[in-house]
Amino acid sequence: MHGSPLVGPAKYWFYHALGWLSIWIVFSIGILADPAPQIELTNVKYTGGLCLGGFFISHVLRLLIHWFRWEALTWGKLVPKVVILCCVLGAVEATLLAPFAVTPLTFGTLRSLGRIAQWSASASVSAALLLGWSAVYLSYQFQKRVQEMEVDRLRLDAAVKESELRALRHQVNPHFLFNSLNAMRSLIDENDVRPREAITQLAELFRASSQNSDRQLIALRKELETVEAFLSLQKLRHQDRLQTEMQIDPHTLDEHIPPFALQTLVENAVKHGIDLRAKGGVIVCIAELHTDTMALRVRSPGSLSGRTNPTGIGLANLQERLRLLFGSAATLRLFNSAPQEVTAEISIPRRVKTSESSHR
Repeated sequence: MHGSPLVGPAKYWFYHALGWLSIWIVFSIGILADPAPQIELTNVKYTGGLCLGGFFISHVLRLLIHWFRWEALTWGKLVPKVVILCCVLGAVEATLLAPFAVTPLTFGTLRSLGRIAQWSASASVSAALLLGWSAVYLSYQFQKRVQEMEVDRLRLDAAVKESELRALRHQVNPHFLFNSLNAMRSLIDENDVRPREAITQLAELFRASSQNSDRQLIALRKELETVEAFLSLQKLRHQDRLQTEMQIDPHTLDEHIPPFALQTLVENAVKHGIDLRAKGGVIVCIAELHTDTMALRVRSPGSLSGRTNPTGIGLANLQERLRLLFGSAATLRLFNSAPQEVTAEISIPRRVKTSESSHR
């Protein structure tokens, strides 16, 4: 069900109202069959209030589920939370309906057991109805999420196939390329270090591109090799204008990320930070672990001038890859972390380690 959790789409309100109306009709049939007609009026008031209150309280339940993002939890974590919340809300509704709850509906023999027993029975009925509503609503949400994941998987497969076709149209034989670069390197004077080192780093970048292009995830330590080769190449170009600092938590090295994710952030930092400033600056790469996520940050000199959304082909492609791989669980954002400093940050969920040689 799309739309704001507070308002909800028209489809949600239609089925929401239809469900509670059906419950009221069922209870009304039970009232008409009651052998004690003198309490029918009381039960009509009670069941009407029960269903009307359930209509609004179950919507509050929906708001809380979305507010705490419970729909993303596994069933093992979700069920206890929902049961407790339904019991609390059922108790609240029973308290509000206490003036009308002379008997708990029209069945059973609790009418003579006193107010506490009547309140307990009313709270149990309310909680049971809310639990039933939650089961239907969350089952629908789960089914919708499964369908969305399948659609995203199909989109990712299509994007990968399109990328492979594009690569085939512009394919350069890696062995030919490496051999050509090595041949060029051998022609350079041994005393001229910078061109030889530049070709060496360029060969490493092409090697990483050819090895990682068919993988969805690679270890961060492999990504760092590519980043360091790129930065070494850029240092030859910028010399003292480019300084780098690596703040990498050792525990992140075996975590898996999309290929060229960190590389894209670093390349963006060089292009929009170092290239545009005569004095250059420092690029800081940070990798750290949280409970369920890993954060990758690249700090560089610059200013967003009010922009907060990623721009440019590289960042836009990276954002789309993150969405297809992780859905809404991954984020990419830019922000001013200091007056003349921009930070690009990726947050991705931690996953069970997969073999680096695994393909789609």
